[in-house]
Amino acid sequence: MAVEIVRKETIKPSTPTPPHLEIFKLSFLDQTAPPVYTSLVLFYPASDKTNDVHTISEHLKKSLSEALTRFPQLAGRIDSKDTTVIECTDDGAPYVEAKFKGADDVSSFVRHPSEEVLEQFIPAKIESAEAATRPLLLVQATFFDSGGLAIGICISHKFADAATLSIFLKNWARGCYLAEGPADLNPPPSDPSLPGSQNVPNARHDVISPPDGPSYPLPGARGFQEKAVLKTEPVSKRYVFDKSKIDDLKYKAAGEYGSQQPTEVEVVTALVLKCAINASRSTSKLNNHYVLFQLVDIRKRVEPPFPENSIGNLVGSSVVQVDYNEQKLELHSLVAILRKETEEFSENEAQRLGGDGAAEVVSEWTKKVEDLTGGDDVNTFVCDSWLNYGFYEVDFGLGRPIWASRPSSSLENNTFMLMDTKESGGVEVRLTLSKENMASFENDQELLAYASPI
Repeated sequence: MAVEIVRKETIKPSTPTPPHLEIFKLSFLDQTAPPVYTSLVLFYPASDKTNDVHTISEHLKKSLSEALTRFPQLAGRIDSKDTTVIECTDDGAPYVEAKFKGADDVSSFVRHPSEEVLEQFIPAKIESAEAATRPLLLVQATFFDSGGLAIGICISHKFADAATLSIFLKNWARGCYLAEGPADLNPPPSDPSLPGSQNVPNARHDVISPPDGPSYPLPGARGFQEKAVLKTEPVSKRYVFDKSKIDDLKYKAAGEYGSQQPTEVEVVTALVLKCAINASRSTSKLNNHYVLFQLVDIRKRVEPPFPENSIGNLVGSSVVQVDYNEQKLELHSLVAILRKETEEFSENEAQRLGGDGAAEVVSEWTKKVEDLTGGDDVNTFVCDSWLNYGFYEVDFGLGRPIWASRPSSSLENNTFMLMDTKESGGVEVRLTLSKENMASFENDQELLAYASPI
């Protein structure tokens, strides 16, 4: 199985960017984001609509050109002399057309995905020289010889978080929607949550203004755990929690905790964290202190709340501390800690990110991180939830995707992320641990009682 590049071209906005939008100042939170790409691959099954490669590719390119008019930043470049600015000069977004050579169609591949091949469906490496100043968006459309299509996207983390990626994809897909005839464009009913062309460029709130002086690293961001020295290469695994199992977890945690029913994020995060800590303890009894950085969307947490379609890196991080010597690793207690820390983050820090206090908040984060992670016996984890961003709703007229996933290269060691499954209410967890810890983690019986390895 291999992916073969057929052609490459650059897609530019269908309409030139007006002069008053040619300079886009990155917000303070944008500036704290690492210069890497965020990636996603959407898989569409074989059907009559996916067989016409030329027509589909032309529609994808045409609608991408129109979408770039609404998102001129993604056709621009970060200024090499002033990295706090995107120059919206219509340089364009690279578009790659490729084909997958193998007996598998999309449905077969998704059932037994190869991690090595999955990496070939995205148009750039997550960490690459281009990520700092070159294209902010790259697209790859890979057509399967046996039927189906994979659309891979790389978008600069300096401009976009998961919510921004979702907003862009839904806008692009709506413009590409194919009706019964493959040559007809017939957009689905308008989604009021999607921004129109008249306000997309300004949807990101500039009240999170860049401060004078140095920038600070965002706790939990990529590169945060570079100090860790691994004995072996990290290993990535995927697990699926069906809705029924998540309901069981909620019932268990609520019954033991005696409080309101926990959320999907809380129970899945708590169980994965518990099992990851136990795995760490199995390889060294000296591992007693653990810190979890849980990335949090701040759109609804700032005061006043941002509109749902606000674009940019509107993400903060709550901090959860677990001392193995003092705390029992019970599901309900971990859920309680997760909820408490998220609520405190919302009340004490997130609200201030919506105003002039953003620099102060991130400065405080940095000091807090240094204090918490300074010891040799401290083990850090990062959790990133992509739940409820609607990636399974991205319909280019080919039907909805049957799988939305990210390559394992997007995750550093001791990192796990949560994504929706195609079946409503399910959660897919992808995590990366050291080889030694993963060997223990994947045999944890409590984990296997609720999650199925893939």
